[in-house]
Amino acid sequence: MTDALAKDENTTFQELASYRVGGKPFTVSEYNHPAPSDYQVEMFPEVASFGMLQDWDAIFQFDYGNNGEGRAKDGLDGFFALQGNTNQEAFTPAAALIFRAGLIAPLISKIVCHIPPATSYSTTHDWMSGVWIDANGGKFPDLLANRMETIVDSSVTIPTIMRVTNKTLPASLAQALMTPSGSQYRALGRSAISLTGYVGGQTADLGMASLTFPQFGNNFAALTMTALDGKRLDDSGHILLTIGGHTQNIDMIWNDDRMGLSHNSRARNAWGHAPAQTEGIPATVMLANANVKHVWALDPTGARGKEIPVTASGGKASFTIGPDYRTVWYEIGE
Repeated sequence: MTDALAKDENTTFQELASYRVGGKPFTVSEYNHPAPSDYQVEMFPEVASFGMLQDWDAIFQFDYGNNGEGRAKDGLDGFFALQGNTNQEAFTPAAALIFRAGLIAPLISKIVCHIPPATSYSTTHDWMSGVWIDANGGKFPDLLANRMETIVDSSVTIPTIMRVTNKTLPASLAQALMTPSGSQYRALGRSAISLTGYVGGQTADLGMASLTFPQFGNNFAALTMTALDGKRLDDSGHILLTIGGHTQNIDMIWNDDRMGLSHNSRARNAWGHAPAQTEGIPATVMLANANVKHVWALDPTGARGKEIPVTASGGKASFTIGPDYRTVWYEIGE
């Protein structure tokens, strides 16, 4: 998804946004970036922030677990199961907070596609994408700059786009771009940020925070930074950093191009076995926040573990994370 957004290609986000009906709640009933993809970690940071930017009302993941007996799992258990999938399960607290508490505000610009009532019109997403493209002069609108909705309007004879701006909303910034390492997606709000993409060997300047990454693995990672007290990130005294890369089971058997599991072995054997192993992402983090005095690596229950040294200078705080801390969660506090 990160790559497609940066290259302005057709995406599921485009199809979903194209058939929101104005004046109605909009919910996404099933969503996932399935295992065992090396890039599935992008899912929650992207969909939670994008849903907020578009002012959606609810997002349902598919699914929680494949085991109907309710047994706890600590490894990947199929294409869609969140349970036991570190790359997805660990991001649920931050994603829920971003979406439900509105830590990234909706985009201030909204474009409305007015379509005439006609019995020949369909409501399928493929058709609606085409309507938006035709109404916008042959190109799909910029999803990261505009909220989108469609209304039926008897005063128009052809699909017509009209723009509304709500400058009372806090400004949020979203962008998908190509860097020397590859594609990146960024969503920046006052109280949260999301970043996905090829970050290895790059410094990502995210406004109130910047992260410098050495080369690692395939250089692809995803992160969220959320103010747990609801304040601005540059004033918060309680921040959660969630960051992850690749996750796989022990003895998982990939196919030759690493695009899926091997078909030369039995399906269950190809998945390997628990526990899931997750890549620890190295980075030096700098926050424009003079309140930050402590950083802790959190254990799998969320309890504080080892404290990480913090350097403070000029109203900024910096610290370095990495695989030695054996976590995807870091608590940042006063």
